[in-house]
Amino acid sequence: MQLPPPREHLKLLGVSAYDHATEATHDELVEAQRTYSELQALADKARDMRNDAIERALQARVSQVEVARITGISRARIGQLVRGEPLTPKRPLLTSDRNNEIRAQRAQGVPVRALASHYGLSETRIRQIAGARS
Repeated sequence: MQLPPPREHLKLLGVSAYDHATEATHDELVEAQRTYSELQALADKARDMRNDAIERALQARVSQVEVARITGISRARIGQLVRGEPLTPKRPLLTSDRNNEIRAQRAQGVPVRALASHYGLSETRIRQIAGARS
């Protein structure tokens, strides 16, 4: 026995059942979008609170290394905040693409510290990537 395509069985039950299922799906999508928007707003608020806490810790003369350890943010990204650079999200690159870019930039003489800051990685990790072959 071959099954009808999804939702076709509802059409067999009548128009009202099909319309109800379609309306329910639409309502679920609207609810999911609203929930996603609320979560995004909460994430933005949490990020702002984290950044404020980092700034207060740095103003209280807590070392950058200690702030990085406590927050789980790389020392390079803490340095960006100290220099007044925005804490931008990491670039959406595949790891292999990112590593190839790092190798190419190191071959052109870009300093390890600059690459670490740009990619949000430690200087040690940049050296590891630059020394590895793809």
